[in-house]
Amino acid sequence: MRNLHFAEEMLMPRMLMITSVALALAWGGFACASPRDREQQALLKKAEMAAEQGLADAQYSLGRMYAEGHGVLEDPVEAHMWLSLSAGAEFNAARRALLELERQLTAEQIDLAEAIAREWLAARDPEEVEDD
Repeated sequence: MRNLHFAEEMLMPRMLMITSVALALAWGGFACASPRDREQQALLKKAEMAAEQGLADAQYSLGRMYAEGHGVLEDPVEAHMWLSLSAGAEFNAARRALLELERQLTAEQIDLAEAIAREWLAARDPEEVEDD
């Protein structure tokens, strides 16, 4: 239990930063190349880099952004991929969001998202991916 509290204390500031990035992106678009737009694009790239490094909270934030079209084009397959990666890292909010998203997707979309997530994992650690 002590480790859980420690993990929450360590993750909370990072989660707040990623959430702030997601909200900032949601409030503005990329219609023109104003300084604010360039700043938002830079924030999105930072969030993507964090997600690519395997940070579950960043993966969750990107999944929500793609699911809701905040700062990016809405893409339910991309959303599912990021949420499933985050859920696989025991991120409970991602598990709930993933279940909610799956109610809206076809079986083909879910299969595609899961295949992309397996490829993502295999590219980082081939031994971690189990053959289905």
